[in-house]
Amino acid sequence: MEEKTGVPMQKQAVTDSGQLKDDSDETWLTHFEEIKGMIPTPLKMMALRPGTVSAFMAHRNRIFEGGPLTEREKALLGVSVSVALISPACIRNHANDARKAGAGEDEIVQAVLIAGLICGASPLRAAFAGMMNTSND
Repeated sequence: MEEKTGVPMQKQAVTDSGQLKDDSDETWLTHFEEIKGMIPTPLKMMALRPGTVSAFMAHRNRIFEGGPLTEREKALLGVSVSVALISPACIRNHANDARKAGAGEDEIVQAVLIAGLICGASPLRAAFAGMMNTSND
């Protein structure tokens, strides 16, 4: 099952609207570990303050609901922003989300190059490392 925001969800843990049935921080962290095989570092930091993860995810889901952008476009924006932030793990995750949303490799590469053009060469090194699963030289 795929949530409207492009994040795969498990049927038993999610309502028809794509929300977790139990919206606790622990449930969100477990959910990320199950679907991504890891818990993103920012969520680990948020988990130090009870209720922060669930509040963040409610905010995230509200932003991604509907709107004029397609899931593919939203995912490509995620790739570009991840490149600008120089985060190989985020680039890898958002590139995978873009692929699942129907973006081709040429679209993902163009999103990376546009971000690199605007931000400079450092983000391109991070993008290459994130996409190729190599170190960030």
